[in-house]
Amino acid sequence: MAHTFESDYSKGAMIGEGRFARVFLCVAPDSANLYAVKEIIYGSSDTECSSELLLAALRKEANLFSRLVHRCLPKTIAVYNNPVTGIWHTVVDLFDNGDLATMISEYSQAKIRIPEEKVLEVFGQLTDVLAYLHETYKTDSAEVHQIVHRNLRPENILLKLNGVVGLATLRLAEEQELPRRSMDHLDPSPYVAPEARAGEPYGAMADAWSLGCIIAEMCLLECLFDASGLVPGKLPVNLTGLGYSKILEALVNALLQENVSMRCSMIDMRNNPVLEQARSAAFNRV
Repeated sequence: MAHTFESDYSKGAMIGEGRFARVFLCVAPDSANLYAVKEIIYGSSDTECSSELLLAALRKEANLFSRLVHRCLPKTIAVYNNPVTGIWHTVVDLFDNGDLATMISEYSQAKIRIPEEKVLEVFGQLTDVLAYLHETYKTDSAEVHQIVHRNLRPENILLKLNGVVGLATLRLAEEQELPRRSMDHLDPSPYVAPEARAGEPYGAMADAWSLGCIIAEMCLLECLFDASGLVPGKLPVNLTGLGYSKILEALVNALLQENVSMRCSMIDMRNNPVLEQARSAAFNRV
């Protein structure tokens, strides 16, 4: 008898909902361990893209997660595809403290700034996992590739109670051949890099811009930009006026450079001693 998600796990309360997926707690009958399961109904006519395209994206994401190992990437426990119901289930490690968007909203509602120590811990971990994705590697055909995330936003950054962060999805991630070529157009969002918004070829540096927007939002408690794009006078971002250090302000502005050639890469940013120290503090608590 073929295994299905329903035969292997019991589904609990819903803990999250995104554009395509709902996320539930789940537990295996023979284990007390709690996991999260992402449930995507790709066979529904209500989805914003065709079933074939969504299923292809889910298969690509599953393939990427199966090959990647990093503590800030949720470990895939099991994957189930039911072509009869058109439902895809991915069982992953549970990140038990919500997401970054919720955390920012809670601090904003309380009118309290997120402590710099916490900002730096998130910053340091995200630079590490993005640098891991951006590191180049050779394929069997000797082409040089790297992985570009393309969908960084606070709601896609998961949190654990112990302080570890994780990237919730790689559905839009692309393995990009170098030298880079133009990739699919990205929908407008406050986190899309200027070059991607303009329809120009873009690559790993677009992720760097997105991260700069996210860390700025953690400090400002609101989006730096809206979906329409850059606003005159917003850059360089002023964080010292909010009580944050000049070092943090400089690191964020190093990512928010409109000129791609002036923008700091994730691989260079990962090695910054301030971020290394903050990252180590978070990882050492695990």
